[in-house]
Amino acid sequence: MHTRIVGRFRSRSDAEGHLQVLRRMIPTLSFEIMFDVTPKETDSENNPETPQ
Repeated sequence: MHTRIVGRFRSRSDAEGHLQVLRRMIPTLSFEIMFDVTPKETDSENNPETPQ
């Protein structure tokens, strides 16, 4: 089994809707929703000259 990203979504409901479409179109494959929990970078982390 291989993991492949087929889409990225900002909301869970968008991801679930896309998942339903994929499962209808390709019922022989297994799909699941995964979440990226990497924290977003702040502007101060991107710019080392910004005082903290």
